[in-house]
Amino acid sequence: MDASRITVPALAAAAGAYICYENFTFGVTRLEALSPRLPPEFEGFAVALVSDVHGARFGRRLAAVLDSLAPDMVAVAGDLLDSYHPRPRAALALVRDMLRVCPVYFVPGNHEARLRGLYPSFAGELRAAGAVVLHDECAELRRGGARILVRGLADPSFTPGSPPFSPAALPKASPSGPYTLLISHRPERFGEYCAAGVDLALCGHAHGGQVRLPLAGPLFAPHQGLFPRWTSGLCSAGGTQMAVSRGLGSSRLRLRVNNRPELLLIRLHRA
Repeated sequence: MDASRITVPALAAAAGAYICYENFTFGVTRLEALSPRLPPEFEGFAVALVSDVHGARFGRRLAAVLDSLAPDMVAVAGDLLDSYHPRPRAALALVRDMLRVCPVYFVPGNHEARLRGLYPSFAGELRAAGAVVLHDECAELRRGGARILVRGLADPSFTPGSPPFSPAALPKASPSGPYTLLISHRPERFGEYCAAGVDLALCGHAHGGQVRLPLAGPLFAPHQGLFPRWTSGLCSAGGTQMAVSRGLGSSRLRLRVNNRPELLLIRLHRA
């Protein structure tokens, strides 16, 4: 028997299995964010970062994984909906599943901004379900006598021209003020988060660079272009850290290469 007749189908099957694994399953990436400003009462506080779902359907899988991780909160960093295929019912069902595990804090991304007619009612349904929707707003978390802030920024494309975030939306934090978590869709605005004195920014949008090349790294990200800098993992500058999720779904460009979807679990520690 010709070996090539066996090898070619086997290679095709292996390639198909790899593509399915890379594009239709997700993994959990664990990160640790260290800061001397974190109150002792929040030592070990765990944040699950969900980003760029883009209408993907997970059944009960995502909720089951979250339940096993037992986070203290879920931060949804935009693009829960996809502007090309919104699927608001599926997105709302996903948020309800997450709410059975822990509190959920949501900020809108650029795809929600494109859905001007749909988004206000969708945001209302999220609030009615029990999620905290932060549209350039701030919430407070308390443990014992300590508190930290959760600030949420709407994507700048809600404002024509996409200007930098305004001082009203992202005020400069006081060095003596509370530890601040920022949920924002855009990692490329890291410099602004640093200037505002944010302690930890939680972002998505970059889709991990879509294709991650050996040695060269991520290939392309929206609003960063070719060979983007901020696509995944944890980065630091000064006293500010930023965690970037590769996201859980995809939009128009569906194929991921060497870039499996992920759920981030970030645990906060005092340095």
